[in-house]
Amino acid sequence: PTSSRSLSLTQAKRLPQTAAAVASAMRPKSEIAEAYRALRTSILLSKTGRSAKILMVTSALPQEGKTTTSVNLAIVLAQQGARVLLIEADMRRAGISNVLHLKSDIGLSTILGQGNIPDPEEAMRSVPEVPNLRVLPAGPVALHPSEMLSSPRMRDLLQSLEPEFDHIIIDTPPVLSVTDACLLSALADSTLFVIRAGVTSRAALRRA
Repeated sequence: PTSSRSLSLTQAKRLPQTAAAVASAMRPKSEIAEAYRALRTSILLSKTGRSAKILMVTSALPQEGKTTTSVNLAIVLAQQGARVLLIEADMRRAGISNVLHLKSDIGLSTILGQGNIPDPEEAMRSVPEVPNLRVLPAGPVALHPSEMLSSPRMRDLLQSLEPEFDHIIIDTPPVLSVTDACLLSALADSTLFVIRAGVTSRAALRRA
């Protein structure tokens, strides 16, 4: 059993569309899990200074694997002992909440939309299978997500969370769909750009 402030990857794995999204936790010996561990190593070894502290993940278009990458990267970083926060910053289409089968009436949109910023801890969810990982869901659908993500409140939120975690992974909407990722990139130390082999066109990649 899990509380309302935790989510079970075991339950999430039962849904076919979530199998790859939680592979690093539920199938640690699989090839996909090893691929994400290799990605973790590349990021940690290539970082200069703070480049892996706040990492934004995006893609050119939908369905290219950015949410799956965000979730698995957060899992493998946490498995190494780091304190990791996974932020679902796509407040238009909550991919992380869908793949993790997470329902929440409070989240990022709630924090950014209220006059007085509530304690972010109230919105975070723990992951029993990955003790060092916390998830901040998108929350209720926002009317003006771009304005909310580019507001001083978002910057203040990240600054307040930064000392509490070793890595903050921000999952964002695709670059060519909306401006959210471009706005958030100014707040991140680095951006991880996901390209789907055989699907992402060169023209879309150049535009992104």
